[in-house]
Amino acid sequence: ELTTFSAPTLATIEGDLLLEELQSLSDIALPSLSWVSGDIRLHSLPSLPYSEVDELIDGLGVKGLGGQHITDGP
Repeated sequence: ELTTFSAPTLATIEGDLLLEELQSLSDIALPSLSWVSGDIRLHSLPSLPYSEVDELIDGLGVKGLGGQHITDGP
């Protein structure tokens, strides 16, 4: 079961970032990510702290997200 999603050199995503139904995911590490052209969709990630999601979105800033940020509860 995936517990960490890490891509330290990933800078851009052309399309959507979709993570769903990962019961054990507790860490997202994308420190170089500066652009997602589509949506960020995070669904059914009960072990992922909301602070991890906030850090991801805050790291992109207003100009780093071409679509929407869509997250449901755990």
